Amino acid sequence: MPRKAYRWRPPRRVLVVDEDLQAAQGLAVLLKHLGHDVQLAHDGNAALAAARSRNPELVLLGLKLPGVDGYGVLQNLRLDERFSRAPIVAMARSGRDEDRERSRAAGFDEHVVKPIRLDALRSLIERF
Repeated sequence: MPRKAYRWRPPRRVLVVDEDLQAAQGLAVLLKHLGHDVQLAHDGNAALAAARSRNPELVLLGLKLPGVDGYGVLQNLRLDERFSRAPIVAMARSGRDEDRERSRAAGFDEHVVKPIRLDALRSLIERF
């Protein structure tokens, strides 16, 4: 049986932002396993500082952050020309239709439910 061909993508700079330290670290391990350069932040202000200093190519952003929440981080990043078109993915505990619609209306490029499975993570990176 032929093996499934994966489109190779060069390593990307990924910012993972989640208030749950363990969840963020687990996601970082998966991303590093896939060959990506990962930076972590655990609150909204740290996320904004990290994004501005490292210019990530993909942001995986939790919504319930201390300080500035994920929606506030998204709004701040979208005001910065460097991030006006950068893929920013909402990570939430819920995938209800109304939650997905709210994140889409806010300007997120995608809405995923935590914890993110490896195959879903690969798919995200392939799309963006």
